[in-house]
Amino acid sequence: MEKKLERMRATLRRRLAFFAVGSGCIVLLAVLAATRSLSPLVGDTHYTDFFAGFQTGMLLGLEAVAIFFVVRYLLALRDDARLTALLLEEQDERTQYVEQMAGRYSWRWMTILLLAAAVVAGYFSIGAFVALICAALAEALLTGILRFHFDRQTGGTD
Repeated sequence: MEKKLERMRATLRRRLAFFAVGSGCIVLLAVLAATRSLSPLVGDTHYTDFFAGFQTGMLLGLEAVAIFFVVRYLLALRDDARLTALLLEEQDERTQYVEQMAGRYSWRWMTILLLAAAVVAGYFSIGAFVALICAALAEALLTGILRFHFDRQTGGTD
């Protein structure tokens, strides 16, 4: 069990580094957006204001999530009981199965929804149509690549 806890500590340290870099990028983007150094190149003032508000809210939400996980991981690194609970939570087979099944079906539905949205958007904007088609293709391509990778990694024959 001690080896697993040490591996978990190393994993949490890597995650903390990731969240630190991500949090720094989020703060940088928020400052650039607040000072209007980074603003849309197209659209009128209403769109620019809407975009700035959306971007600020999204960045604040991402920063809150990053802070939540940083605090959670720091507390787990300082307390073996919390570290053990986090390790057991991440290795729970039922949770892993639920996440696996959700991921299995969500990519199909997202691809279908993106393509349907592309058809609707095509009546209003060629840019939105192309962007949604590209997003659907990127998702399908990424899913195919990941399936191939994990199939090879687990010794599959396909």
